Amino acid sequence: MFQFTKKFIGFSIGPIIGAIISFITVPVTSNLISPDQFGMSSMFNLANTIITLIVLIGIDQAYMREYNECTDKRKLLFNCMLIPFINTFVVAIIMIVFREFFSQLLFDDKNFTFPVILLAICTPLFIIEKFLLLSIRMEEKALKYSLWNILSKLFNLIALVLLLLFYKRNFESVIYATILSQLITSLILCFVCRNNIKISTGLIDKIQLKKIFKFGLPLVPATLIGYGLNSMDTIFLRIMSTYEEIGYYSVALRITNVLGLLQTSFTSFWSPVAFKWKKNNVDNSKYELVSRGVALGMSVILIGILLFKNVIPYILSQEYEKAIYIFPFLLFYPIFYTMSETTMLGISFSRKTGYNIVVSVISLIVNLILNTILISIYGAVGAAIATGISYLVFFWARTIISRKLWYKMPIKHFVITTITLLGITIANVVITNLLIISLLNLLAMLIIVYNYKDIVKYIFSMIKGRNRRK
Repeated sequence: MFQFTKKFIGFSIGPIIGAIISFITVPVTSNLISPDQFGMSSMFNLANTIITLIVLIGIDQAYMREYNECTDKRKLLFNCMLIPFINTFVVAIIMIVFREFFSQLLFDDKNFTFPVILLAICTPLFIIEKFLLLSIRMEEKALKYSLWNILSKLFNLIALVLLLLFYKRNFESVIYATILSQLITSLILCFVCRNNIKISTGLIDKIQLKKIFKFGLPLVPATLIGYGLNSMDTIFLRIMSTYEEIGYYSVALRITNVLGLLQTSFTSFWSPVAFKWKKNNVDNSKYELVSRGVALGMSVILIGILLFKNVIPYILSQEYEKAIYIFPFLLFYPIFYTMSETTMLGISFSRKTGYNIVVSVISLIVNLILNTILISIYGAVGAAIATGISYLVFFWARTIISRKLWYKMPIKHFVITTITLLGITIANVVITNLLIISLLNLLAMLIIVYNYKDIVKYIFSMIKGRNRRK
């Protein structure tokens, strides 16, 4: 278990430092551009992510599933990259031909076509980057993976500051900084991982491609629906509200993404480990230990952030003060998504990935209903509540289905965690008295620690054991 923790820390170093850099980026941006400009830049990021999901068609997930069972890694990488890479050219042509339409859709102005063209041209390189990062993850090269995270965030911060100070203080500078930093890190990664890449028509394997498609294609609707779950809030705000509200919401998301990077680091580390454990027939008690440990850690972090949420207005521009009432529910996304990664393994192990569609549809329906009702009343705060509740449903749907397909993992601790986190998050949105909310936050922290007291004891015993060996 110590080696497990050591590897996780190695994978977490980069995202944690990246999170610190990202957190620095938020006040820099919020003090230099207005909320409506921030909102417009967020629409570009939304488009970038959706395009990536469309061209991947679930093959990135198939690559992770087949990696440990395949001896020729370069051949597997080539076959997995082939179709997504072709897809990028089709999408790029569509974007360039209809650039004015996409400009109007994203920025409410048909004249901002250059960012659309730039995204279309750079997307193929970004797809190569995606698969090379997956290779690093599956090889469990924690230092290299962490270094990429740090460089990516650092280049983005440098490019953002330079462009905002010396080019334009509007959404265009934020977009160009995003593309430029991603382009630089993609090129560096291609150079560093050049030995992993082999291009030859002789590597095309129809049997392997069929196996990849069989696993990956059922994930496409679930992935698109899943991202619809992620992006529905921004889309509804674009339709029903203003760019200013999108700006407030986007800043709140950036704050949440600090915790989201920890979620990404765990997921990056956990997926290959879980599949390896399955191959080696590791006892189910180890999965339970990890699951409860993750729930404890993520819950403590959430409540810790809530304890210090009133510091945020002093860091951001006063224009963005509304963000402190938006981000508490947004924290549910990284919290419950990360927890679900440890409880949904039955779906992946059984290869019945079609159940991901069921999970995503249920969550999306909840999200659609809540967004429709709440955004018209509460604006960005309503969108945050809709997203948070949807991911709560997402976690439980994944967990329940996995228990039916795999084994009945105990869920009592998760029930108590859900009730505690939901209650304290509502309190942080509704109650404005600093003393009362601080006391409630501390009470919630005590409940969570007591709920996972066996994990707390295990952690302390592990630390003591290490100290004795030293």
